[in-house]
Amino acid sequence: MTVENTGFLVDRLGEDCEPLQWVRELTQNSIEAILKLPNGESGDIVWDVDSFTKQMLDKRKLCIMDTGIGMTGDEQRKYINRLSSSSGEQALDRNFGIGAKIAGVTKHPAGLLYFSWQENVGSFLHLWKDPGTGAYGAKQLGVEADENSYVRVVSDELKPSLISSHGTKVVLMGSEDDEDTMKPPFGVRAPTKWLRRYLNTRYFQFPSRVRIRVREGWDLEESNQNYTLREVKGQKWFLSEKSEQNGQVALTGAVAHWWILREGEDLTQNFSHHASSGHVAALYQDELYELLEGPSGAALLQRFGVVFGYERVVMYVQPSSVENRISSNTARTNLLLNSERLPWSEWAKEFRQNFPPEIECMMAEITKNATASSNYDAIKERLKRLKDLFRFSRYRPTAKGDFLVGNAVTGGEPKPQEPRKSTNTSKPGTVGGSVGDMYALFTQGTTPAEPIATFDIPRVVWVTKAGGTRMDGVLEDRAAKYIPEVHQIQANGDFRGFADMIERYSKMYAATPGSGPVVEQIVREWFEQALVEAVLGLLALKDSPQWNPDQVDKALGEEALTTAMMPRTFVDYYIRRALGTKLGKLPEKTDS
Repeated sequence: MTVENTGFLVDRLGEDCEPLQWVRELTQNSIEAILKLPNGESGDIVWDVDSFTKQMLDKRKLCIMDTGIGMTGDEQRKYINRLSSSSGEQALDRNFGIGAKIAGVTKHPAGLLYFSWQENVGSFLHLWKDPGTGAYGAKQLGVEADENSYVRVVSDELKPSLISSHGTKVVLMGSEDDEDTMKPPFGVRAPTKWLRRYLNTRYFQFPSRVRIRVREGWDLEESNQNYTLREVKGQKWFLSEKSEQNGQVALTGAVAHWWILREGEDLTQNFSHHASSGHVAALYQDELYELLEGPSGAALLQRFGVVFGYERVVMYVQPSSVENRISSNTARTNLLLNSERLPWSEWAKEFRQNFPPEIECMMAEITKNATASSNYDAIKERLKRLKDLFRFSRYRPTAKGDFLVGNAVTGGEPKPQEPRKSTNTSKPGTVGGSVGDMYALFTQGTTPAEPIATFDIPRVVWVTKAGGTRMDGVLEDRAAKYIPEVHQIQANGDFRGFADMIERYSKMYAATPGSGPVVEQIVREWFEQALVEAVLGLLALKDSPQWNPDQVDKALGEEALTTAMMPRTFVDYYIRRALGTKLGKLPEKTDS
């Protein structure tokens, strides 16, 4: 098998790579070069401004240098100028032999300049994209187009001071000779410390034989004290330094490692060089995949049961290669478990069943500041009169049942398994089967069942930034979110739609002593009523042939619930009636 248009293939593969994937690939190549050193020798990796191109072109070019085993000229021709070629063992769970070539040259078509030394002999190869033909490969350096014209011997004058008898330097040229490649690509986090942050959040830890440093203050004069090399240690070091508790929970075919970050410490100052607040990632071979921070990370942590205090919890799930076949996609952005995406939902359910008491205690402390709704019973009583509209009935399987339901309706039969215990003091539980926390909503199927006389309406909890129950970026200018894993609605007490209604009636009853708390309680109660009805109404559509799970999730999303809270007429009508009963009817002149 051959490739008809290699340039197109390289471009297509490059599109799948994240903007900074080339940093990982080149770093990993350097790590592996150091690990090949004899007698367990240690080595250094440095990301820095390349002094040679700065002197020749008067432009800053980023380079990576290592003191690894290095390459000969023949090895450069063999491994760099061939797609899917590697000096290490190639395997689906190891080196692909295409990473740096794909991720690097597609983002730096002007070239990657490879300088490498073995036994004090240096060689040079220029990997680039020919702007005339669009082809990728080694640039011809000599007049004759033979294999010797693509690699040149270089003098020791070009050898960095870091490298003695062996090692490699790769210079990133960017899109053109005039480009300053020390500048971060557009949109990256922490632009002044982008390299350090990326490497720290990409790697959990580095081999003990490898030391990695990056240049910071590269836009300053070399005499400035902030023009310095900073060591990169990975997320494990940061979590060890900044956490107050940690542990692990055994999952099916994986282990969930968790940390609780110390309370009261300002971790935002660490954001520029580490993932310093609550987040989730997959851990494999000391690298972090699918890392989610901010609102996305908070949402996933809540699915794991960390409903409050998620900004202080870090979780890395490490799949077991003993029980599963683990690999990554070609771009190394996602892990694959037996050729499928990671089962985050299943892991989240198991974690909730074995929930660590330490995290539970932390949440209990935080929820002292959360306003738990006292309107649950009142809302439940109102909805009893409308139960036929919301299909409230739930069913349990029984041989003498008068209704026929399906497995999806009853939640299925539990699969018996031995109790699973976490490796710390987390609560034991049973895992497996298709049994759910709630019975489903329809009465179609073949399994005899009987109705359960209960109303499983979601609880509403009010969260605010001031109370420490809502972090920046979470529910920002959104009314509420529904967390199906715990059947809870979190209403945003800071949402302007709610605040405006409270302010409206607070002004109307300003002359009535003690009206403030009453106004807030009643306004919130009727918005809670609307939220609960919106969620229950959507849940009644679940499992319908016309509503797949993704559509239900979207309809229960933050934006959809915000839309559901936008109508004012009916909510205002019931708020006015309730306030009139408790505080007295408003004078006519205050009605507008």
